[in-house]
Amino acid sequence: MGSSMLWRPTTSSHCVCQELPNWQFDKLAAVVFSECLFEVGGTEAVVAMLRRHTTIRKLGLHSCFLGESDVRRIGEVAQTLRHLEITEAGQSVELGQSLQNLLMGSGIETLLLRGNLKFHADFYGLLGRHPPLRRLGLSKNEGLTDDDMSLLCQHLRERGEDSSLTSIDVSAHGGGSLTDRSGLALVSLLAAGVGLRSLHLNGHHMTSATLVGLLRAGGGRLEILDLTANDLGAGPADGD
Repeated sequence: MGSSMLWRPTTSSHCVCQELPNWQFDKLAAVVFSECLFEVGGTEAVVAMLRRHTTIRKLGLHSCFLGESDVRRIGEVAQTLRHLEITEAGQSVELGQSLQNLLMGSGIETLLLRGNLKFHADFYGLLGRHPPLRRLGLSKNEGLTDDDMSLLCQHLRERGEDSSLTSIDVSAHGGGSLTDRSGLALVSLLAAGVGLRSLHLNGHHMTSATLVGLLRAGGGRLEILDLTANDLGAGPADGD
């Protein structure tokens, strides 16, 4: 059974980042860095670890002040990863082609990108061309719009019943801007045969039209549907 490592910063973080590539972990399966300032060599330390320890399947980077170049660099050596989680990058990061190497060259099944991130249009096409993807989390990204969701679903539904995707989480937990346009885009995924079992849509402005549409299109496949803090008491907005 694999082991895991959680790293939190100390006053000697820079020294540790220099030494990390030399440490030997024969069965290391999961690595999580939390609140680490990666501008002092952290990214290269992670890259070196992934190169040396091909047993690593899960990488978590939480509040590590990452930039797009850091994501691109990690993606170059992420072939063994199955689970990648980036939360609260610490700055506004736009992710698009920086994820190309990560997605196209890996078997990542779980991709969780949460908080303070922006997604280039190319990003959604990359997701649609990544067959192993099973779980997608884009929660707490305030910039996520109906146009983004429509584009995302357009690419994801191209695989139809051949899609491995079972879970989408775009929860905002308050302050979200998604409306029934996004709800209908998700309905189109289910109608195309994508086997979604879990949808987390907390904190947006979807109405009962989304609820009814998802339940009808889900055909009994949905196991989790979270529409907490939406506008379910309202009718469809004008133009929907």
